[in-house]
Order: sequence, then C-alpha cells, then structure tokens
Amino acid sequence: MTGAAPLQHPVLEEADSRLLEIGDVMAEGDTGLTSYRLVRLAAYGRALLIDGLIQSSEFDQELYHEMLMSPAAALHGNLRKVVVVGGGNGGILNKLQHLPGLRAVRHVDLDPVLAELCRYHMPHLQPRTPFPFDYRMEFDDPHAWLARQRGDLAGWADLVLLDLPDAAGTSYANTVFETGTLAAAADLLAPGGILATHVGHSHPASVGFQASTTAHLRHLFADVVIYDQYIPSFAVPWGFAIASRDRKLNGFAGKSMARRIEALPPAMRRHYDHATHLALLHRPALLRGALDDAAQAGTNKETTT
Repeated sequence: MTGAAPLQHPVLEEADSRLLEIGDVMAEGDTGLTSYRLVRLAAYGRALLIDGLIQSSEFDQELYHEMLMSPAAALHGNLRKVVVVGGGNGGILNKLQHLPGLRAVRHVDLDPVLAELCRYHMPHLQPRTPFPFDYRMEFDDPHAWLARQRGDLAGWADLVLLDLPDAAGTSYANTVFETGTLAAAADLLAPGGILATHVGHSHPASVGFQASTTAHLRHLFADVVIYDQYIPSFAVPWGFAIASRDRKLNGFAGKSMARRIEALPPAMRRHYDHATHLALLHRPALLRGALDDAAQAGTNKETTT
C-alpha cells in the first residue's frame, strides 16, 4: 500500500499532535487484542504504531532499548536471569542476547499475531536464534501472568524489564503500571535485583502518568532512580526508571559507572556511553517542578478522600 495520507500523531494524547509523512503502509488492522499499523515513515523508517502511538521506529529503536535496559545492566553488573514483560516485537531480546553471562530469560507478551507481524515487517528488531541461554516465551495478559508467577518465579530474576506500550487511553498496559501488578513484578526479583521500566513521556505540560507511576514505584521499592532521554520519533524526552527493593542505587551517579558501562557488550552501548549517562543525571527544573506539583496534588487528594 502506498500514497498514504500524512499521519497525525499525538505527542501529548489529545493536547498536542504533529503530522508525519508516511512513505508506505506495510500492514494495519486489529488482532482482536491490539489495534496496529506497520508503516514506513519518511523521517524514521519502519515503525510500529499501537493504538495510534509510535512504539518503535527503525531510526531510534536501539536508542530506546539501550536507555531502557543498559543502565540497569551496567549498575547490576552480573545479569544471569531476566524476566521480560512486553517487547514481543523483538527489540529487547536483540539487546539481551549479547550479555555473555545470561543463563535464562522468561518472556511474556500479549499478542502473538502482532509479534509474528513484527518478525516479518520489522527484521531490524529481530534477535539471532537459537539463543545461547534458556529462553521461554508465553503469550498471555501480562497482568495475569505476573500474578501467577509470584509463586513459580519468586526471587528468581536479577532484572525484570517492563517493555510495554504507552499506558494511554484504554491500553491494557495501564493495569501493569498499577501498584498491585508492580508489586507482583517486584516479587520476582532475586536479592540485589533491579526492575527497569519506562514511565512515559517527560513533558512538563503533561506529567500525570509519570508522577503516578513514580509514586507507585517509590511506595514499593527502597530506592528508585528516574531519568530521561529524548527519543526523536516520539518527539519528546522519555522517562525511564530503575528500582530495587534491597539495594541503594546511589552507584548510578557514582564514578564506578564509567567502568561498568565500558564493561557492557558493544552492542548494548552503541548509543549509551558515559557522557550520555552523565546527561541522564540532570533533569531540567521545569520538569522537576511540574512533577513535584503533580506529586503534591496526588498527596493532597489522598488525604482528603
């Protein structure tokens, strides 16, 4: 399919949007679980949209996936067992497969049809197989899967990665970012383990989702670090979080991170180096102020209800 009309893409849900030129529509439809479009964008190459929102583009998918997992991998230093929630398009496994010490991955994603479409239309995302580690994939609702795994995988994972669609509108991902499901994910962590997730866009005019998710994380975990990276195809800085129940994450800002980052496999630091890491440590005042105001509003709401 060619000659598609320009894509009106939301930046801040209904509050702000932009027009993107589409060179080709490769596939579009509804799997019964997910509304999707797979397109070629003139500026960003092959892209996956879910519920009208860009989830991954060929131009900067490596940047996104490295920002999601490489800081946590560097901070931990010895990842052997990983749980991945979401990421059925293949991009996160494309990065994980390079960890030399990785022994096992447990992976759940919602939609097998969309995963197969991505394997066909998004070859740049796909990892090499067979994997040199024990890999087990299930297709299920992540909310239900995490609740079930609290028994079988309790204390199992060095890293839990939440690589989910934007939690906007009626997205199923909304339920995963609630306290109960995040607590189930936390229960899968081994001693010293880390949870890593995105927390939505970091736009000071619309911080509600990031503020509420951060509050949930701080309620559940002993230490939480939030950082941002501008993702060009998203058109806004994107927020990420790493969290631990039983370790202080002050090492994230420590001098040892330069050595830890250098120790990562080259494929996990193509866009993540120590200079980039240092930039992650400094959030702009306008954003910090907006998040503080949102957090205070949430606290006031809780005390009056």
